[in-house]
Amino acid sequence: MLIKKRNLFFLITFLFQLTIACSPQNRQGENWTILPESQARETGIADWFAQNGESTGYWTPTEKDVLVVENEVGFFLQENSDAFRLQESPVWERLDEYNRQYLGIILGEKKII
Repeated sequence: MLIKKRNLFFLITFLFQLTIACSPQNRQGENWTILPESQARETGIADWFAQNGESTGYWTPTEKDVLVVENEVGFFLQENSDAFRLQESPVWERLDEYNRQYLGIILGEKKII
């Protein structure tokens, strides 16, 4: 579970940093986009998380997959608030100010968004 939380922390941090290329107001007023497998592969992010020679790969999340993450990201940020309190107001209170990019990586046999 510790590895999973650590990976999720790094992935969310990375996604927040990738806001430049995301078009605002993408879909139904939401500020997110899905990177297809080919673009995800170009980032090389899966290699950041691989441990002990673990195999890596990429996949394209569906809109349904991303909506699950979107519904939970605020709760995750609140539960891990110590890592995300770099500014005066909490990040989870300002999610609408951020654009988000989602991509799928495969670590071993696990698919992660």
